[in-house]
Amino acid sequence: MEKINFQRQSEIWKDSTERSSSASSSSRTKTPSPDYTRVCLLLVQKTRLLASSPPATEQEALLQAATWAEILFEIIPLNRLDDVYRRAARDHDSAFPLGHGGMIAAWKAIKAEESALRQDAAIGATLQTDSAADCDLCYGGGFRFKEHPADTAKSGFVRCDHSEAAVAPNDYEN
Repeated sequence: MEKINFQRQSEIWKDSTERSSSASSSSRTKTPSPDYTRVCLLLVQKTRLLASSPPATEQEALLQAATWAEILFEIIPLNRLDDVYRRAARDHDSAFPLGHGGMIAAWKAIKAEESALRQDAAIGATLQTDSAADCDLCYGGGFRFKEHPADTAKSGFVRCDHSEAAVAPNDYEN
């Protein structure tokens, strides 16, 4: 079996991408920072250990880290890489080692969860400013149950205005 010269392959790949990027005006101009690539190197090594894979040579690990950095740096912020790796590793259920696709999926899941939490917090803040948390009628839900004394078919939920007047006797006249 022929031994692969990864450094030479990397140089060839770099030369070809430089030529294609200079030919294309719409190519990306950003490159990952050395810190980003270092963190990716650490994550590449951790994924190999996690998968019980044999250790990579230094050249293999550097090439893989550079490839991960190139793909992930515009998607996942540096300060969130470790969080994303941990989530991806927990969610990973394949016999194959964790790859960049698992990292991207984990980042999307984290962003969706954080977005839902922000929305819940915004709704909670709105309810707090409406004094809903102190309301004995709706207990912060924004709706209270209006029971019609004579006809249960007319009973139902109505928007709560968080005041004692909300249960005035004329409330039941329909």
